[in-house]
This record gives sequence, C-alpha cells and structure tokens, in this order.
Amino acid sequence: MGEAGLRGMGAGELLDISWLRDDSVESAASLPEHEVLALEAMEELEGALGNLRDILEHLEGEEVAE
Repeated sequence: MGEAGLRGMGAGELLDISWLRDDSVESAASLPEHEVLALEAMEELEGALGNLRDILEHLEGEEVAE
C-alpha cells in the first residue's frame, strides 16, 4: 500500500493490530520474564546475522571465481 492509501485511512484502521494477538497465551503472567524473552530474541538475531555472513562469504567466493 502506498503513502496515498495510508493517508486515506482513518486512525482506527492504522492502529488496528488486533490480528497480532496470540490466542495461545492465556495471560501475560504465563509469559517468560522480559530478560528471558530479550535473550531469546538476541540469540535468534545473532543466528540470522551468522546466516547473512555465510551468504556474503559465499557470494564473495563466487565473485572471485568468475
């Protein structure tokens, strides 16, 4: 959706994130501590960065071979 489409939407439409709700979580009390969630997110991001580094190394290797 372009900027013009966004400008034509009402504020209620832009802020409707109800579809993000996770119905499997009954309450916030059942979630892990914030620190645990942050550490898990960092581990996932570090893994993704490692994957990107591997891709870059592979691409650089192809450029040298050409």
